[in-house]
Amino acid sequence: MKLFLIDNEKEYYYDNLFDIIINDKNIYKVAILKQEECYGLFYKILHSLFYEYPISVLDFTLAEGYSSSNVNNAIEKSKNIKSRFSAFDEFIKQLINRTINWEVTLLTSGTTGRPKEITHNINSITRNCRVNDKHYDDIWALAYNPAHIAGIQVFFQALMNQNTIVNVFGSFSKLFSYLYEKYNINRISATPTYYKTLLSFNDNVYYRIKSVACGGEKSSEAIFNLLKRRFPNAKIFNIYASTEAGTLFQSEDDKFIVPDSYMPFIKISENSELCIHKTILAKSDSFNIQDDWYYTGDLVERLSGNSFKFIGRVNSFINVGGYKVNPEYIEEIINKIEFVNECRVYGVKNSVIGNIVCADIIIKPNSELSLDKAKNSIQQYLKSVLNKYEVPRVINIVSEIKMTITSKKARI
Repeated sequence: MKLFLIDNEKEYYYDNLFDIIINDKNIYKVAILKQEECYGLFYKILHSLFYEYPISVLDFTLAEGYSSSNVNNAIEKSKNIKSRFSAFDEFIKQLINRTINWEVTLLTSGTTGRPKEITHNINSITRNCRVNDKHYDDIWALAYNPAHIAGIQVFFQALMNQNTIVNVFGSFSKLFSYLYEKYNINRISATPTYYKTLLSFNDNVYYRIKSVACGGEKSSEAIFNLLKRRFPNAKIFNIYASTEAGTLFQSEDDKFIVPDSYMPFIKISENSELCIHKTILAKSDSFNIQDDWYYTGDLVERLSGNSFKFIGRVNSFINVGGYKVNPEYIEEIINKIEFVNECRVYGVKNSVIGNIVCADIIIKPNSELSLDKAKNSIQQYLKSVLNKYEVPRVINIVSEIKMTITSKKARI
């Protein structure tokens, strides 16, 4: 029997899943990720696909404020539930052909306000999934939050090829090397922050990994160099995707090229914000559409031809006395310091100038500098290369970087 999922070191098989699903007459209106264990969530998504009814998916940390479905009564008993699929292989074939009548409602992460509800159909959620013989033996490390779009896209990529998924999200990342060896993991997709955190646990080189996808945050040349060293046999991809539109762009460095087929649906505003035409968005009542365009909040730098690179998020810039400070730019500068392992730059409210810039910094374990000397050295260096308003007023030496529920750097 082929493994479907390894979750908290429990093993679940495709054959058993089919037997359970055909005998389960419940309708799961809502699938909630409880803590970090994703089997229950993925099972409910599979059940809704097999019986073709809509489902909402959310992280337990967001469930309290979620009102469009009754979370406390999320299961409906139904004696009459039927599927048009008599075998699992038939179901998978229809899934690959995108002929399943199904919708899923997801929530944005809510890091900059109330989470938005976004509804995808089978075509938009699987837009970038690839099914062919070369993917037959793929074993996926699930390093994204399973209740958010990136995690669900890994789920579909694996399901459509009947691959194995190994949950390495959150606290399970510390078990990555062990799970990599035990289950022969050969593909992984994660945020840059996840990779930096994961690779700080050890100096291992993961020769078996054949593809590494990086998305969800701005990537840099430094992160790509790190990934090339630690995953030397992997093809490395930079992915641009959003909950609102799914996966749109893919590249092998920090520059993206808009395919000719997408040119009518993508534009860059006068303020350098990436915009997506409404026709390729998922469904939502929360979209702020202006003249048929959705403003993503991603600031970009236009390069030659159809190419661009990301600068940062509009809402992550820090207002310091009227100056706009890009925290991701400052992080790139700090990370070039020889004894710095990783950092997070963010703003803290200040009654005089609006905000002050702060930095949490992890020092490399082999550094011989005392904490005070490290702080002073960082401060002096930044004063020499940054504008006065960009230099962090507060520098904290920390043991870990604060992250959001989607494994991105927290900006507040």
